[in-house]
Amino acid sequence: MPIAPVLSSTGHPTLGVTNAYSIEPSTYTAGTSYVNVTSGSAVATTDGSVLGYFSIDFGTFDGAQLVTFSGAQFELYLSEDGLAQISAGDIKYTGPTLFNVNDLTTNTGWYKYTETNGTFYVGQTTGGQEVVTGPIPPGISSAYKYVKIYDGSATAVAVSAQYVTVAPGSTTTRTTTSTVTSTSTTITTSSATITQTTTLTQTTTQPTTVTQATTQTETTVQPTTFTQLTTHTETTTQPTTTTVTTTTTSVSTSTSSSNLSLGVAVIVTAIVAALAAWVLRGRRL
Repeated sequence: MPIAPVLSSTGHPTLGVTNAYSIEPSTYTAGTSYVNVTSGSAVATTDGSVLGYFSIDFGTFDGAQLVTFSGAQFELYLSEDGLAQISAGDIKYTGPTLFNVNDLTTNTGWYKYTETNGTFYVGQTTGGQEVVTGPIPPGISSAYKYVKIYDGSATAVAVSAQYVTVAPGSTTTRTTTSTVTSTSTTITTSSATITQTTTLTQTTTQPTTVTQATTQTETTVQPTTFTQLTTHTETTTQPTTTTVTTTTTSVSTSTSSSNLSLGVAVIVTAIVAALAAWVLRGRRL
């Protein structure tokens, strides 16, 4: 048979800290006026500087109760006001599983509830305090100061005797880095050889930064010699930063020097012939 939901709850539970979270705590310390807690966390400090885990005290096991239940289950709300009602703008911060009243007041032990906004524990300290321990969900503003015990009806609800001061949680920055490298491409024709290599590196951090480097080398073989070196660097500063570097080099080989050697041989032959003619002529005289 399903458990009937709570029809109403009244009273004023206290806010404080326990000295343990996932295991049954031995102590509970109430705040005098308020408890400090960071959104997204269960770690809290009372206004008396006692450090522990954010907890709501419902009374003493087998003793005096701070909250009176008329049913078997309940859930928790955060509110900007201390009125004994669910007001416009109140935020439910537990669920989807409802807490069982018996786990507070009848069943001894420490019971775990896995909820959308984190893990909560319901039970008693070893000293006998009936408590619910768990985190304040992330994103809650400091305007929300009171905890309400809600029963699912429009009748009066229990409201915490103290208030909670909520500090914002920490933020994170996501960085994404990706590298893409293309393969080298070589194109050969009868008069030229072109080799091109492209490397792209992209880094994204809020805001996005993109760095691109391109290197191109070109070699041309022709009857003449021609060397050209061009370096061009362009930097643009915008929300997205792009740097492109291109280097182009052209180198050609020179023609053969065989014609020079042939000319020298012809000149030497002519000189030898002239000397031989001169010698013959001297003998005749």
